[in-house]
Amino acid sequence: MKHCVFAFADKATNPSNRQEDWEYIMGFCDQINNELEGPQISIRLLAYKIQSPQEWEAMQALTVLEACMKNCGRRFHNEVGKFKFLNELIKVVSPKYLGDKVSEKVKKKVIELLYSWTVSLPDEAKICEAYQMLKSQGKSCTTWKQTVFITFDYILKLEKHSENAVLRQDCSVLVSFPAAEVFKNICGFRL
Repeated sequence: MKHCVFAFADKATNPSNRQEDWEYIMGFCDQINNELEGPQISIRLLAYKIQSPQEWEAMQALTVLEACMKNCGRRFHNEVGKFKFLNELIKVVSPKYLGDKVSEKVKKKVIELLYSWTVSLPDEAKICEAYQMLKSQGKSCTTWKQTVFITFDYILKLEKHSENAVLRQDCSVLVSFPAAEVFKNICGFRL
């Protein structure tokens, strides 16, 4: 069955894809959930693909990673939350490693994902530590554009109560928007 995980990863991140192939992305998520060692195998594959010198392959791998975080549950979250994987993401952003060779688009997406997980998975302390370390080096979401990420396990309904937005746990989709637009459009006031 391991070969199925590899096959779905290769098809979901193939540089010759003209667009993201959601059939293979979701198939990859299904394979991870069905395999005993699915999360461990997939994390190694994704780390390799994210560090690809081809921007499109790396961006597809980040999309697959984001889909897995939404669809593969706690076992997958635990693997992402290990320093071994987080260090592979940090290498993509850090000029000390691959950062000078990686496009701004890929680096931005890595930072946005790390930030989104600090918000949606506050119990994953190592993810928070990794993001805070990058933030202390001047590499954060606010470096490019402030982004709000909301995920199904935690909070998704924004309501306006006087001057404050209240977050409630009750929805089942991950969305990202520029923060100012989210609050302006949903809550009716600007940040």
